[in-house]
Amino acid sequence: MATLAQAPIGRTFDRVNPITGAVATTAAAATVADANVAVEAAAAAFPAWSALGPNARRAALNKAADALAARADQFIEAMMGEIGATEGWARF
Repeated sequence: MATLAQAPIGRTFDRVNPITGAVATTAAAATVADANVAVEAAAAAFPAWSALGPNARRAALNKAADALAARADQFIEAMMGEIGATEGWARF
């Protein structure tokens, strides 16, 4: 079983803007071991999540949705740079 401490650190990959050729974003590069660590963490968290009632789940999901909405402009900018999307398409 892999752990976060065993996962490679510092590996990245660049996403290139298809229109300009410039680096649009740089992201962490995960390995199969990294994915397995994430799966194990999710499996370990599932019992607590499944024990929550619907109101607690709704509150947690709404909090996550609010956090994503607060960063909408950053996501749109990244999408425009990474795949050459127009702002309208990215907002859709």
